[in-house]
Amino acid sequence: MDQIFTSQFWHDQWVVITSAPWLVIPLLLVAGLVGWKWKGGNDEGEIRGLRAELDTAAQRLEFAREQYEAVVKQLKELRDKVAQQDSVIAEFKRAAIAPARVDQLVTSNTEIKSALTNLSTSTSSLGQALRVLRNTFTATLPSESQ
Repeated sequence: MDQIFTSQFWHDQWVVITSAPWLVIPLLLVAGLVGWKWKGGNDEGEIRGLRAELDTAAQRLEFAREQYEAVVKQLKELRDKVAQQDSVIAEFKRAAIAPARVDQLVTSNTEIKSALTNLSTSTSSLGQALRVLRNTFTATLPSESQ
């Protein structure tokens, strides 16, 4: 092993290389080609893995977007119902019906408003998660300059 570090060893190797370049050069080319193909195969596997991750992230983003749209739709429906309840309560107060019935409607309306607040909080949380997911998704995309 120590002979590799001697100048005589390298001198002898250089003599072999220069005396038979027709043998050494094709071997170096073949070795370079094999290394290049091997690296290309590894790169293809990595690219396939990254594409799979990108597809998964895109599917998750689309699913989250659909959920977000459904929650927004429910939120709008609840707001409409609350507005209808408010108008009914106001009408009942004007018509001077039984105070117990008005109180019952007020309680019902309060419960709806509470559900609306909870839904609004959930929507905000989902929206924030979507923004994080979108930022993560766009960060994994390759830049167009490459």
